[in-house]
Amino acid sequence: MSMKLGYNTRVQIPLGGGNEALCHFLSFGGVDMLLDCGGGRRDDRGVIDVPSLDAVDVASLDVVLLSNHTSVLALPHLVEHLGFQGAIYATEMTLQFGRLLLRELAQQGDGVASLRYAERPSDPNAKQTSVAVSLAQAECALRRVTAVEYRETVRLAYGVQLTALSSGFSLGACLWSLESPSERLAYVAAASGDLNRHPKELDLAPLVDCDALIVTDIRPNRDPHGTVERAVEHVVGLVQRVLDRGGVCVVPSPPLGVVLDLIEALHVSSLSRPSRPHPTPIVLLSPSAEEALDAANCGAEWLCDKKVQALYAGESAFLHEALRRSRALEVATAISGRLLSGLQHGGVVFASQGVLPDLLQIVGHDARNAVLSIDPATSHNASSAVAPFHALELEKLVCPIDARLSCGDVNQLIARCLPRALVVPHEYLSPATAVTSESGEPSHFAHVFPLHELIPAKPKTELVTLPLRRLEPVTLDRSAKYIEGKLSPELAARAIMTEVHGRGVAAVSGVVTVRNNEFVVETAPRGTDIDGSAHVDRLGGRPTSSSGADVNGADTPQSRSQTTGSKRKAATAFAPSASPMASVLKSGYTLEYREGSNIVLGTVDEDKLVKHLEAHNPNMEVYVSQGPGDADAMLSIPSLDARITLWKDGARTLIETATEETRRVLQDIVLAQLHTIPA
Repeated sequence: MSMKLGYNTRVQIPLGGGNEALCHFLSFGGVDMLLDCGGGRRDDRGVIDVPSLDAVDVASLDVVLLSNHTSVLALPHLVEHLGFQGAIYATEMTLQFGRLLLRELAQQGDGVASLRYAERPSDPNAKQTSVAVSLAQAECALRRVTAVEYRETVRLAYGVQLTALSSGFSLGACLWSLESPSERLAYVAAASGDLNRHPKELDLAPLVDCDALIVTDIRPNRDPHGTVERAVEHVVGLVQRVLDRGGVCVVPSPPLGVVLDLIEALHVSSLSRPSRPHPTPIVLLSPSAEEALDAANCGAEWLCDKKVQALYAGESAFLHEALRRSRALEVATAISGRLLSGLQHGGVVFASQGVLPDLLQIVGHDARNAVLSIDPATSHNASSAVAPFHALELEKLVCPIDARLSCGDVNQLIARCLPRALVVPHEYLSPATAVTSESGEPSHFAHVFPLHELIPAKPKTELVTLPLRRLEPVTLDRSAKYIEGKLSPELAARAIMTEVHGRGVAAVSGVVTVRNNEFVVETAPRGTDIDGSAHVDRLGGRPTSSSGADVNGADTPQSRSQTTGSKRKAATAFAPSASPMASVLKSGYTLEYREGSNIVLGTVDEDKLVKHLEAHNPNMEVYVSQGPGDADAMLSIPSLDARITLWKDGARTLIETATEETRRVLQDIVLAQLHTIPA
């Protein structure tokens, strides 16, 4: 018999600085992956700065995870130029919006539509090179992406699992929960804690008590008043000032993200100003505007509760549908005479970079008009935001809208999630930051406030904070739960073997000793009560007392299930997705149920369970439905006032009944599908 106990080493290498392209190399559970593949945009030339991808062996990469549409920018370069052949995962909404954003950037340059990349080599003495990727090649790279749904679990090699959870940043933007058989890690890129926007709020519950929390893309300033809601109010005020003088306010932005919130806010504001003789026309001017609005209507699972309730009521989730029907919102792919005539009395135009220069040539010489920059990348340097419009006579306004978490928000996130280790860019940990960057320009972090050193009150643990610096590896070792060991001949002779599909399995109790640098499980000395004092609830997990309470003082899932509900009693089957016995079991067989004296193996199937129930009582009516939350199925039995809920991925079964007698009957029927191993 073999068990594993060693060190599960996680290595992370940032391939860009905190204010540069978002991309990280991570080795986790035997899987090498890239966390995001973002790029920095040069709006004046349409060039995308890519991270130092030459620092990793692209051929050895297994997976790329994409968190939002901005983290897709360097993907065509990675796939088409560097030849990445592994798997790529992103949500469907991230894939759609990322495709639209790449098309916008490809149309920005002169001549043939293509994406231009500037490579930043890891060697500071190496010369920077430029690479062009055609739009057709970019589309080919995006077809390599596997779309995942909200809270869908993706299984990789070595028992590693990925789950996409809502980050609240934009539609489809996700944070990634990574699990191996022995630990759990959360990767939070761009996330938002604002509750008055259209995306689904940030998922916090799955992050609680994780082994490591990686937080990377954070808003530099931590102004407690710097919320998206306040920024939107400020933008609306600036726009109204331009409209009151009969001007046109041009907002350079693709038709994505916060623009959807701005459209609704501007319309509501115009309704409260009856003094204006004409309704305020709002224009989305972009070749991809139509597709962006259609995509937004298809992401119901990523919408906030208020939007979902509107859908359930038979209404449109977004106001832009009604605005288009009433012609208060116009969607255009190019500038036309009809569009300009509608702006004679003023209006608001959200223009993408491809059509922005032509539009400014028309409206830029009227002092009544204005250009308003909302790009969060210009928050550290307002002069750079208006520099491209310096020669124009219109008013230049800057009001960045940054939906990312601030340092204060991250502190609250840490306090609520209580991770054992925090990995964060070093700029947010330094007591003082440089005013200028390497190029001599003002830095994003010139006014950043550092994160507090937060040590949660947890027994026997404290928060380990690790700073991220460009191209500097961060290694975090954590003791795993398993050891490689042998059974003593005496204990092996006493083991009672049970055959499960041609494999021999046995449950043993003993003590671990070290002899000749080897771990040996031996029979416990006489007088030692192993089974009576404690047993392992999860094989390789923490010891629990016979009552189900954690010996170390923490509640276990079993103890919590015994205290929930006054009417129904629950019997829950606990199991990890992988265990030390996985090597002796065929694929598909995991530990599903643990009694005080037995271990039960197998998989519970709802169809077989219905047949067993009907065989027990032909008159019994059983209704099978989709289970609550992440459950796979729920069987309702009205005649017994009972329910059976199945979690197949987690190998868990919950039996809820009104009486103990009924619970025992249903438990026996469930156990009839499984293999019992005497302890």
